[in-house]
Amino acid sequence: MTGPIKPDFHLVGAPRCGTTAMSQYLAMNPSVFMVPVKGTHFFAPDLAFLDRREPGGDPFRPFMEGAGQGRIKGETSVWHVYSERAPALMNDFNPAVKVIIMIRDPVDMVHSLHARMVLDGLETIEDFSEALAMEAKRKEAVIAAGAAFGPLLYTEAARLSGRVRRYLEVLGPERVRVIVHDDLRDFPERTYVETCEFLGADPTHRPAFKVVNPNRKVRSRLLEKALKRTPRSVIRAKRKLMPGSASIGGTLERMNKKEVARASIGRELETSLSETFAEEVGLMSELLKRDLTGWVARTY
Repeated sequence: MTGPIKPDFHLVGAPRCGTTAMSQYLAMNPSVFMVPVKGTHFFAPDLAFLDRREPGGDPFRPFMEGAGQGRIKGETSVWHVYSERAPALMNDFNPAVKVIIMIRDPVDMVHSLHARMVLDGLETIEDFSEALAMEAKRKEAVIAAGAAFGPLLYTEAARLSGRVRRYLEVLGPERVRVIVHDDLRDFPERTYVETCEFLGADPTHRPAFKVVNPNRKVRSRLLEKALKRTPRSVIRAKRKLMPGSASIGGTLERMNKKEVARASIGRELETSLSETFAEEVGLMSELLKRDLTGWVARTY
């Protein structure tokens, strides 16, 4: 009897740090099989907003049966980095598993994350500064619910040093690769090759390096709400009666979003956030033995 199918690596986050690009680059490598669906999050039962239970049995089989023999299997779930239980659960499931964590200038990250939450309809406050002002109240609600983290806690999301440290302590530094977003942006080929070498994948393969997951904005909120409010039971029925209806819905959703330049944070707020994250950037610099303080040493 065969045992459960186990990922060889997890790309655990963080959101808006280049995970989609790296996931797609790796998926183009013939020696790698990436789960085509992002966000299984099987190892984050402590993140209430994901509504996941502790994994059991063979959870990855439906996603990885087509991997074939000899390919390195991976999956991307960007909220795993915030789960306190994920590192140990991953290690228990596969004691040889590797993890990739991607990090970014925290000021840029929180601004990008807010824009994404607005795009996805999870954030109702479109003004970035107003959304930040709500964080203390939102954090109280998350704590009251007994949760470990909430996706609208923007400054909390950018405090990653302790979360990276947890993975390093549980898995060991030889099984954790931390990628700085700046490196993927400025040196995509080198960063990709080093990642392939870390995973044991074919480092000679070269994907097309291009911008992935750019900033976008919803054209019509009414259409977005209509698409998101369609009950799952109706969606399932439509798929049976009209097999092409799912792709129509997806097409409408894509057409309802346009690529736009992200609005400027503003000098005052940018300076305030740089001060907020100065200690965190210092901790991450120390952890990675790399000077990242330029992230918060902005000049005008």
